[in-house]
Amino acid sequence: MSRKSTVVYADGACSGNGQPGARGGYAVYNPENPSKSVSGPLSGPRQTNIEAGIKAATEAVRLGQSMGKTSLTVKTDSELVKNAHEQYMSKWESNGYRNSRNKPVANQEAFRELSRTINDSNMKVKFEHVSAKSGNRGHDMATNLARGSAGSRNYGGGSGNGNRGYESYGNGYY
Repeated sequence: MSRKSTVVYADGACSGNGQPGARGGYAVYNPENPSKSVSGPLSGPRQTNIEAGIKAATEAVRLGQSMGKTSLTVKTDSELVKNAHEQYMSKWESNGYRNSRNKPVANQEAFRELSRTINDSNMKVKFEHVSAKSGNRGHDMATNLARGSAGSRNYGGGSGNGNRGYESYGNGYY
C-alpha cells in the first residue's frame, strides 16, 4: 500500500436492532495506525444495524481524508453499502432517491451523507466485502469497537450484516 492509499475496516452494530430502545454504534478500525481508529454511538431516531453500517462507511471516508490519503479501501460486511456505492447511489441521485418501485429509498439521509462525504473527499474510494464471521482481525476489531459504542452486549444476531438488513426491509433500496 502506498503512502497515499490505505485500507480501513468499517462496521456498525445495534443493540436491540428493530426494537424500541435500540442503540447503535459505528467504528472504523485503522490497522495502519490503530490509535487513529474512530468509533461512537449513533445519534438520531434511526438506531439500526443498517444506519450504523452506513455511518461507519461515512466516518471511514472522513478518516481517510483527514489522513491526507488519495485512495481508500473500506472493508465492510455490509453488502448494501458496497452495492449502494457501486450500483445505486448515482441512480438515486439522478431520480430523487427513488427505488425501482418509485418509493423513497430507505435510509436515504444516511446515504446522501455518505455520497456527499465521498464526493467532497476527492479520494478514490472503494468498498470491499468481508464476511462478518470470517475471523478477519481487522473486521473483528471494527465489530468490537462498534459494539462497545452501541453501549450493550445484547445483540441478537450480531453486528450490521448488510444482507439480512436490507432483505428485511422488502428491498427498499433498489
